[in-house]
Amino acid sequence: MTNFYSANGINFTNPRDKTAINVTYNGILAKSGANVIYAVCGHGDNWDNESTIKMSKVNDSFVATLPFSKSTDLNLAFKDGLNNWDNNNGSNYTVTNG
Repeated sequence: MTNFYSANGINFTNPRDKTAINVTYNGILAKSGANVIYAVCGHGDNWDNESTIKMSKVNDSFVATLPFSKSTDLNLAFKDGLNNWDNNNGSNYTVTNG
């Protein structure tokens, strides 16, 4: 899996079954001292099955396992407990299953 967002502090790994994706977030919200980070994710252009998942803090990063459809892209943005967002400057983060 190619990670186009590592410079933004976001890394992905894909388990073998490809029904979930592991996300490690150490982006601008984490670097700004956030104590809580949520991953907001949805599938495809319309953000189908949108969900908000609280990430677990591990040292200076936040981690979560997110559902990942084999047939559609996964769109992501991140927010902290004060509703500050990291959405890739309005472009969101997109992971393709390929």
